[in-house]
Amino acid sequence: MAKRTVCILVVGLMGCWVPASDGDPSSSQMDASSSGGLPPDDQPHGNSGPTPGATTVPEMTTDGGSDPEPPSNFIENPDGGSDVYQCDVFEQDCKEGEKCLAWANDGGSTWNATRCSDLVDDPAQVGEACYVIGSAVSGSDSCDVGAMCWNVDPETLEGTCIGLCTGDPASPVCEDPNAQCSISCDGTLTLCMPTCDPLAQDCAGGDACYPMGVGYFTCAPDVSGDLGAQGEPCEFINVCDPGLTCMSADVVGCDEGYFGCCTAYCEVGAAPCGSGLECMPYFNAGNAPPGLENVGVCIAGA
Repeated sequence: MAKRTVCILVVGLMGCWVPASDGDPSSSQMDASSSGGLPPDDQPHGNSGPTPGATTVPEMTTDGGSDPEPPSNFIENPDGGSDVYQCDVFEQDCKEGEKCLAWANDGGSTWNATRCSDLVDDPAQVGEACYVIGSAVSGSDSCDVGAMCWNVDPETLEGTCIGLCTGDPASPVCEDPNAQCSISCDGTLTLCMPTCDPLAQDCAGGDACYPMGVGYFTCAPDVSGDLGAQGEPCEFINVCDPGLTCMSADVVGCDEGYFGCCTAYCEVGAAPCGSGLECMPYFNAGNAPPGLENVGVCIAGA
């Protein structure tokens, strides 16, 4: 089953916030601001990362946690419609010659609605180069039905087509066996993200391996820039350097004034973390997916 996460974004954009599913031990928040990903003051905050099973630090979620329920980003369609869901990204129920994509219906920089847009002549396929029309959140690009232009350069407006999930929200499917369906932005963004190993950091150039749901990690743009080192502040997963993740400040043991701090993944039972940190298992005992049993994260020692 797919994990509903926060909105995953491209460089230069700020993102929407979506709370974790009930009982989900891995709630992560992502953004890709060119300024390091820290949101403006009016951005709602959520969980900054998973709490390792060996700790007792509570998650910062909206599912009964301490943070308030974030406000909805949805507004009425400025084009005259009142329904933010003009079409179904799973069903692809637009008329012939069109496709259904997520877009920002309020003129902002966050995907928060769906719309039908015209297909271009000779559209690009998954894995091929593409371009967006207007902006990365316009809901219009040069990819074929069932694909979206992703990881878009904000200056050239060029990116690569990534597949959309098929099936339905309860049982999403990705044709690529090495991809995982990530549903975000309140169901408007449904991407088949390539899975990865956080210890190997085996993503393609420019991307890093980040936690995106229960039991899996996916590749997403690394927008850490000059920040993102061990102990540096963060509020979003992909503002940490490759090999690090954003976790709550008290778990990492960094400056308590920070919302969260970047900390490194580690191999359980291998070299120590150093700097007073312990390598603790990332997953609860018995819950690690095959091949990820030794994944740990460096947290403050007892």
